[in-house]
Amino acid sequence: MLKYSWPVIGHERQRALFERDILTENIAHAYLLAGPQNTGKWLIAQTFAAILQCPHNYCRTCSTCLAITHNIHLDTIKLIDATGETLKIEQIRSILA
Repeated sequence: MLKYSWPVIGHERQRALFERDILTENIAHAYLLAGPQNTGKWLIAQTFAAILQCPHNYCRTCSTCLAITHNIHLDTIKLIDATGETLKIEQIRSILA
C-alpha cells in the first residue's frame, strides 16, 4: 500500500520504489525517467519533487506544492530544448561527453 496519493495511473512498481527511498531516507542524487512519450514521466517526477519539498507531507495546497504544480518553483526545474521539448537521453549523453 502506498503512503502518498500519486496523481497518475499505473507505474505501481516505480511509485513503490520512490516511496521506499523516501521512507528509508535513501534519496539518490538523480533519477532518470525514461519511456514512451506521454506516459507520465514528468508527472511522476513533479509529484516526487513535491513529496520531498512539501512542509506538510504532500498536502497539494501549500505554496510549495502549488508552485511545483504550476512549474514555477525555483528548486524544481523542467529542462527543455529550443523547441519546447524535454531533453532526451541522447542530448544528456552529448552534454556529458
